[in-house]
Amino acid sequence: AGTGMKKQGDMKIKKKFPKIVFICYIVLICLFLALFIFIGCKDDVNIYQAREESACNKIQNYRYTEIENPDDPLGVSMEYQWTLKGIGKGDYCLAFYTVHQYVEVSLDDELMYQMVPDKENVGGKTVGSHWVVISLFPEDEGKEISIHITPVYESVIDRKPEFHMGSRFFIFVEQLKHDFSQIFLSVA
Repeated sequence: AGTGMKKQGDMKIKKKFPKIVFICYIVLICLFLALFIFIGCKDDVNIYQAREESACNKIQNYRYTEIENPDDPLGVSMEYQWTLKGIGKGDYCLAFYTVHQYVEVSLDDELMYQMVPDKENVGGKTVGSHWVVISLFPEDEGKEISIHITPVYESVIDRKPEFHMGSRFFIFVEQLKHDFSQIFLSVA
């Protein structure tokens, strides 16, 4: 009789064990979230800097031209132009995001960057979605930048890129802040 009771007790424990483990995991996850929230709210740091870090700026003053060309996939392309000013030292760049668009970037009519699919591309006629990042140097100050964008599909013909200039790090941090809620919701 003692062995049967022991087996029944073992069975009850075996059935409850997965529930207990699951509850422990949930409690641990909640404790870690509470810890991160507490640290985020209470983490105060005083910083002194004699020089400001190079931030990033969104370029809004540019010349925009639509160019009709029957050789382009949709028969039209767009050109954005402006004069480079305020280029910082170090890791300074121009960055923008493209979606199904060919790209050419020139400084004073010298081709600096080109993105088009290879003629033998088996993936289709598009290059997909990319961050275009062009390093800029102090000697580029005052040069005319020209960005030629050719949309490949009708769905992106009206898509205008946002041009950012500054430190590569700060550009991507700003973009991460901008997209954080979407990233969080997609992971959750």
